[in-house]
Amino acid sequence: MEKLKIFFKSKPWRIIWGTLKLLIVIPIFCICILLIYQAFFSSTETKFKIAAGPQGDYYSVYMLDHLIKTNPKNEKILWESSVAYNKRGENEEGMRRLKKVIEMNPRDYLGYSGWIKQTRLKDYENSLKDFHRLDKLSKIVEYP
Repeated sequence: MEKLKIFFKSKPWRIIWGTLKLLIVIPIFCICILLIYQAFFSSTETKFKIAAGPQGDYYSVYMLDHLIKTNPKNEKILWESSVAYNKRGENEEGMRRLKKVIEMNPRDYLGYSGWIKQTRLKDYENSLKDFHRLDKLSKIVEYP
């Protein structure tokens, strides 16, 4: 036991321990710097590509929320954030965001809204209303 105490106080052990700490801390520091750069200094398109990939991930939701604050009228960003919330099962927030998107461009997003209401929320009446409204807006039937 005494030899172990001596070993842990020795110079070789301090060098080994310091090296291990550096090998652990430096990659974590680099990842943090990269995340900060992506979150605050990247272009809007780059942030959107990063956030749209892992939908439903907390980092993705954070990035999409940040993009919505900077670009509140961008329908693609709002739609992607609604998809992320719907995939996570937070349908109330997802539908709230989807309603904003439908106000901007109903023809492109009413089908998705009807599908979510039909499959996830089991709200068949409002789902049919969305589908009928979509049929009136477009000549091509794309959804059941």
